Amino acid sequence: MLAEGGTAGGTTPTPAFGGNGRIRLDSARPLLYRGNTSPVFTKNDNPLFGQPITVFPPLTPTLRIVSIGGVALPTQPTADVNTPDIGLPANFTNPVAIVVEGTNVPSGTTFEILASPQFGSGDRVIVSGVLTGPAGQKKTAIVTVTLPATGVGIISAVIRSAIVPEPQTSQIH
Repeated sequence: MLAEGGTAGGTTPTPAFGGNGRIRLDSARPLLYRGNTSPVFTKNDNPLFGQPITVFPPLTPTLRIVSIGGVALPTQPTADVNTPDIGLPANFTNPVAIVVEGTNVPSGTTFEILASPQFGSGDRVIVSGVLTGPAGQKKTAIVTVTLPATGVGIISAVIRSAIVPEPQTSQIH
């Protein structure tokens, strides 16, 4: 079984790699499994008396792009290559401000914006940023990115390191 990250394409400055996923095996007789996994799976050697294994943290950190060049993205992007979530005006001005929002992340969490062509080869832009904000609330950042003047591309935001989730608190306005 494989849950390895792959390349996202592009060569400038270096290809980006996705992070490893998680593998969970459920079995009445888990000690009999002799297969190979990459990354190595986690197991509980004594499922009757041991502690349960957390596959996904109860508070999942999230990162989303809120707007690009002043154009708001939908709260639930489609990620459909045939139907873009937004279209920038043909005469947009570089560099473009990209607003990013993190939930259940601590202040100081670093992230990267990746901008690359949707199809074929071309320049890839990688810009780093840092999320900031009060404890228990969403964290935000604004980064500026110089986008190619033409073509269709994909812009995404990623957190490349493991973080300890921070719970959000309710806000009454």
